[in-house]
Amino acid sequence: MVLLGPPGSGKSTLLRHYELECASAALAQAADDLSQAPLTFFVALNDYRTSGSSTVLLPPLDWLAAQWSTCCPELPGLLELLRARRLTLLLDALNEMPVAGTEAVQQWKALLRTLARDYPGNRVVFSCRALEYSVTLSSKDLPVPQMRIEELSDAQVEDFLLRYSPAHGATLWQNLQDTPQLEMLRTPYYLRLLVEHSRSGEIPTGRAALFTAFVRQGVQREVHGDNPLSQPGALLHARDVARLADQDWPPCALPERGPLFPKLSALAFEMQTHRAAHEAGQVRVAYDVALAMLDHGQAEKILQAGEALGVLDEQRGQDQVLYRHQLLQEYCAARHLAQAPQADLVHQEWHVERVQPGLQETLRTLADSDPLPPLPSTGWEETMLLAAAMASDPARFITELMAHNLPLAGRCAAQPDVEIPETLKDEVRWGLVARTQEASADLRARIAAGLALGELGDPRFERRLGPHGAYLLPPLVHIPGGTYRIGSDEGRYEDEAPAHEVVLVPFALGQFPVTNAEWALFMQAGGYDDPRWWDTTEAQAWQRGESTATGARQ
Repeated sequence: MVLLGPPGSGKSTLLRHYELECASAALAQAADDLSQAPLTFFVALNDYRTSGSSTVLLPPLDWLAAQWSTCCPELPGLLELLRARRLTLLLDALNEMPVAGTEAVQQWKALLRTLARDYPGNRVVFSCRALEYSVTLSSKDLPVPQMRIEELSDAQVEDFLLRYSPAHGATLWQNLQDTPQLEMLRTPYYLRLLVEHSRSGEIPTGRAALFTAFVRQGVQREVHGDNPLSQPGALLHARDVARLADQDWPPCALPERGPLFPKLSALAFEMQTHRAAHEAGQVRVAYDVALAMLDHGQAEKILQAGEALGVLDEQRGQDQVLYRHQLLQEYCAARHLAQAPQADLVHQEWHVERVQPGLQETLRTLADSDPLPPLPSTGWEETMLLAAAMASDPARFITELMAHNLPLAGRCAAQPDVEIPETLKDEVRWGLVARTQEASADLRARIAAGLALGELGDPRFERRLGPHGAYLLPPLVHIPGGTYRIGSDEGRYEDEAPAHEVVLVPFALGQFPVTNAEWALFMQAGGYDDPRWWDTTEAQAWQRGESTATGARQ
């Protein structure tokens, strides 16, 4: 199976927690004899690579066997355990392979066929950030089920904050609930950043500001330590160092008079630029390549300072440099992109005759139970979302983005920390409405436009306040009154026969099926607990979760 989740949702943590639970259960059940106990093997796919200096990918089974023998030299070999049907492979971050792309994913797809044919009875769990990576693992004859990590609910967010910040958790939740920022922070990674870098319960305006607070706090911590940051004038300008104690910095401002942060941003951007098309993984480069990308007399000190701040990581055994987390890499690249926007980086074809692979070709590769994946991504989407919040002219940023990727422009405009005129928001909204109805658009493009419209707000629905609370008034179709003939003389049920006429008074009908947003307002107004809306026996049974609603309640 494939475990899907947005950035920072805790996919790796979940796999490691599962590994711990399996080990604990095996120890408890097996007692003295562990020779037949099931085993798990957690492997980070960001280490999967080519064979030596060759560009040829190592066969995944050979690579896994080598990883296993290094990790567990005193245990039986990987193939022996597979033959004994004892193994669960936990393969983390399919989208972070250094050689990510179609060829690499096809290698892992071939591994699944080999395991099913030669080593049946074992299990494989992948984790992955985006659907377009994992969906290619599936096929008609070997479907790979998908499981999606849900966003944290309000109750879970509150519980997280109280557990991780006993001193400020209650204040954080009070300041966060019912705000647009809450929708941006419903993952463990962002909540952990919030807890660690919000000392008095203040809430940053968005994710870019949250990352900035993390980095700025790192500077305040390390500027007096034993590292290049403490050397006056080397990487940080003396004036910026003197200003660090001030609390009135703009939300996304960093000390940029010195070379440190402009160069760290440029490095992340260069690293992402050198990825293959459509890759979106965490990038690592050779140490000497990183120095060349920095192109600065203090390049080595910049790398050392990045490590001290917790932004960069260095794998000395492999002589490589990478950002500590893929989200940090994207944040730093976004800082560069905010200063020099390049909307064409996320250009996405949407006309049905231009999209590759086409819809029918995509459908032929899917198992019958697979969801339809989105259009192929460019790998720059998350970076562009962060850049929109830091752009000096966000209106121009989004206007240029509309021509290349309208749904992404809608997602950018919907962020609470992106301030643009309401007239521009309406322009994006109506553009998305038109795209959903465009006959020449690929179905996946129409779906993407609809989802973005849901985030930004469909202009066809009017926000109203009524006696029971807020509601959305949908576009209505007015039905004139008159006489209507219903039923038949041969009706299957007594109340259908004979054919007869009924008189209808004029009424109006919503143009669309009830949306999630409309129903959420009904729930918020207490509609589930108000008996006036459940006035028949059937409705009351449905509201209690009985009869046909039993499955939904479970």
